[in-house]
Amino acid sequence: MKSIRSKFVIIYMAGLSSIALADQCPKSGSTVILSSVADLENISQCVNIYKQSESGVTYELESDISLRNINFTPIGDGNTYFRGTFNGNNHSISDLYLESGRSAPVPYEYSFYWGLFGALGPNSIVRDLQLNNFNFVIRESDICGGALASYTENAKVSNVSANIKIDTMAYQQYIAGLIGCSMFTNIEHSSAAVQINGTGGIFSSGGLIGQLYSSKVKNSNSSGNISASSLDETGGFIGSSYTNDTDEISINNSYSNTNISGIGHHNGGFIGSFDGEGIITNSYATGYIKSSGGGFVGSVGSGTKINPLTISNIYATGKVQNGSGLSEYYSGTYSSCSNSYWDTQTTEESTSLICSTGGRTTQQMNIESTFTGWDFVNTWIIDSTHNHYPYLRTNP
Repeated sequence: MKSIRSKFVIIYMAGLSSIALADQCPKSGSTVILSSVADLENISQCVNIYKQSESGVTYELESDISLRNINFTPIGDGNTYFRGTFNGNNHSISDLYLESGRSAPVPYEYSFYWGLFGALGPNSIVRDLQLNNFNFVIRESDICGGALASYTENAKVSNVSANIKIDTMAYQQYIAGLIGCSMFTNIEHSSAAVQINGTGGIFSSGGLIGQLYSSKVKNSNSSGNISASSLDETGGFIGSSYTNDTDEISINNSYSNTNISGIGHHNGGFIGSFDGEGIITNSYATGYIKSSGGGFVGSVGSGTKINPLTISNIYATGKVQNGSGLSEYYSGTYSSCSNSYWDTQTTEESTSLICSTGGRTTQQMNIESTFTGWDFVNTWIIDSTHNHYPYLRTNP
């Protein structure tokens, strides 16, 4: 495999750089070493300007990079996806700042795509990467955004962490700590610490992912706060999820410690709205819901007769202002819930529309024998680390 250090020929115009020739963009089979801001900008130019992004190209990050005071354009958009492999080698990219509107020092013009990557396309892989101190200021409506990517399709994300603050002044949907909109994507061992503040209302947004469509998530987590003047179908981990009649969603071994605050409905400590076909198992939520919703999920749909929607081995402990212990709304013609519990004292809720017999006191929630059918040898553990509540061995 050909290995090259990023040596694109650069021309300079009015203080900005651009790649001189499209044929200098890396071809399939190349490995490109990244160590500077210019190297990241080269990728963005190849994908966004020259519409070149080949799945056989591997990018290797060999040092930490700060984007402070850089007018950076996210890599990829609706016309051209990033299709390569981006290996962060456990290095960090930090200080990405995107701001829209005339008052911004350098207004960000690609209004729909917000993230380090605008769009991750088929066969793309991003792994072993830290995203630190990202900050988005959004004044337009209907964008899709997260620290790593605005949109992913048939991609794989592994061992990526993000720390991001998002301020939005207009009604938004599909914003999150890591990925705004995820379709047919596998996400594992990833996390987000998020602060989202919305003065114009927020819909279908989450701590890790905004909207999840026919994707798989495992061994991942989120933390932080999401608050807005109005808030609907927003979750501490995932905003909303759905599928068609043939695909499924799978969420496993994950948790959220993200707080939700705002006037609205169908908000959840873990997921806002869960519909279609799929499975949620071995997961939990501890953030409070200062809204109308459920300690774990805001709304549970019906599933289908062929592929039912199932929830099992989950729990919630966060205080719910108005709703129920696990779910606020349930239309479960072909959905089921089993071996799932909530703390009636900390949630301050005595009922739930799913797993209605799962209410337990705090003392009971601290005892292994309470959790019928749970695997405390390979999956779960109880000790003083998490206030004597169960936590995941592979995702502590």
